[in-house]
Amino acid sequence: MDKCRGLMKENGGAVLLTRETTVRWLTGFEGAESCALLMDGEKYFVTDSRYAEAAEKQIPGDFRVLSEKTGISAVPELIRKLGAKKVFAEIRQLSLFQAKQIEEKTGAQIVPIDDEIAAMRSVKSSAEIEKMKIGAKLTEEAFMHICRYMKPGVSEYDIYAELLYFLHKNGSEPSFTPIIAGGENSSMPHASVTNRKLREGDFLTIDMGCKTDGVCTDFTRTVAISGVVQRQQMIYNIVEEAHQAAMAAVKNGAFSKAADTAARDLITERGFGDCFGHGTGHGVGYDIHEAPTVNGRSDEVLKSGMVVTIEPGIYLPGEFGVRTEDMVLVTEDGFDDFYSLSTKLITV
Repeated sequence: MDKCRGLMKENGGAVLLTRETTVRWLTGFEGAESCALLMDGEKYFVTDSRYAEAAEKQIPGDFRVLSEKTGISAVPELIRKLGAKKVFAEIRQLSLFQAKQIEEKTGAQIVPIDDEIAAMRSVKSSAEIEKMKIGAKLTEEAFMHICRYMKPGVSEYDIYAELLYFLHKNGSEPSFTPIIAGGENSSMPHASVTNRKLREGDFLTIDMGCKTDGVCTDFTRTVAISGVVQRQQMIYNIVEEAHQAAMAAVKNGAFSKAADTAARDLITERGFGDCFGHGTGHGVGYDIHEAPTVNGRSDEVLKSGMVVTIEPGIYLPGEFGVRTEDMVLVTEDGFDDFYSLSTKLITV
């Protein structure tokens, strides 16, 4: 909140936040179809009648809650009344229609602040970190729970259903659609869940997470079903080494791409550089993917309080894939891992 006020004081005008996760980050509101408007010390929360009661309960008392029949389409008139000449907004979230309405009805200039808001959100508060710790514990418990269901003859959808059941029974929900990919399906980094049944000798990749009060976790392990052959173990060992190398590059003041370089160089040296196409990680918060990025193109610098994933992988089309992912908190001299589960290969 103080950072948003600083943005207004420095530049004048109003700040308009319409991205659902940014609104929740700022206000704690759990619903949709809402926005926050800040100007000259005034703070407005605008939603429609469907969320009026929830807003009155959830929104901090220093906000003026407006539950207009027209919802956020009432915002241009509010901006006009406030006399804002500039509207600082997350334009990647504004529809073309909404932007046109604001400009035509207010005469105000829309100024993009997507990057500024992303930077504000990238350093987590102590409350967000505590929520992530709770979520990480539940994520590990959920993973260990579904490990008991992994055996030949069980389908990806069977495991998917058990995972959802466990999370929902424990008062949570997935932070994204889980990836549950067995055998040849695991060679696709973002494979969809299928009816494929597990077989002896499969690698099974589980990429999952949960939400705690809106804050996400992210976690991946590759599991061996009834044993592995030498080639599988060799690939797994390379990925685990790359994972550890990338983790060692994480600390306050380091370029985020240093972690990507550490993992990618090791995988390339072992002859599998062409089999690792995605970035090594990303930030996590109210969105499952947010700033900073951890890839070779990023110029972002890691700061204490950021939370990032480290998730190198090797994918052999038509055969199998391996990915290992932890979520870590950047500290002054390194990182704190949210997970206690070893990265050593698990065989079920």
